[in-house]
Amino acid sequence: MSSNYYIDKKEFYDAIVAYKKQCAEAEDSGSPLPKMNDYLGKCLIDLATRISYKPNFRSYPYREEMIGDGIENGIMAMKSFDPQKSQNPYGYFTTIIHYAYLRRIKKERMQLYRKYKAMHNSIIFKKLAEDSDHNIIDLDGESIDLDYTNDFIKNIEEGLERDREKQRQRVREAKERDGNSTNN
Repeated sequence: MSSNYYIDKKEFYDAIVAYKKQCAEAEDSGSPLPKMNDYLGKCLIDLATRISYKPNFRSYPYREEMIGDGIENGIMAMKSFDPQKSQNPYGYFTTIIHYAYLRRIKKERMQLYRKYKAMHNSIIFKKLAEDSDHNIIDLDGESIDLDYTNDFIKNIEEGLERDREKQRQRVREAKERDGNSTNN
C-alpha cells in the first residue's frame, strides 16, 4: 500500500477474509479473538483520513475527533462485515465512517448549542448584552456575535421540535396500526 491514502480494494478484501477466518477459528476453539493486523488498521486510518478531506468535512475544527470516531466505528464494524454478502469492504467502511462523522458533527453542534444556551441564560451575559451598543460583545478576548448565537439557538431548537413532532407522528401511526390490527 502506498501513501496518499490509497487502498487496494482486493488486498483489503483479502485481509478482511483472512481476519474473519482467524476470528472464526478462535471462536471455535474457545480462545480469545485475535487482534486486527496492522494492514487492516492502516486501511481504516487511511480511509478515515481520506474521507475527512472531503469538502463537506474538512473545515470542521474537530476533524481529528471525527477521524478517531470513524476509525473506532470501523473497528467495531469489522466483525459485522460479511464477505459472503459483499466483496466491497471499501464501500462498507466508507459508509460507516461517513455516518460516524455525521454523528460527531451532530454531537458537537449540540455541545455548542448547550454552551450558547447557557451563555444566553446567564445573568452576566444578559447584562453585557444590554450594555453593548453592538451585536458583538467581548468575553475575555472571545468575541460573541449575539445575532449568530441567537440564530444558532433558534435553528437548533426548531430542529429539535421538528424531530419531536416526527417522533410523535410515528407513535400516532404505530398506535393506529396496532389498533387496526387488533380490530381485524
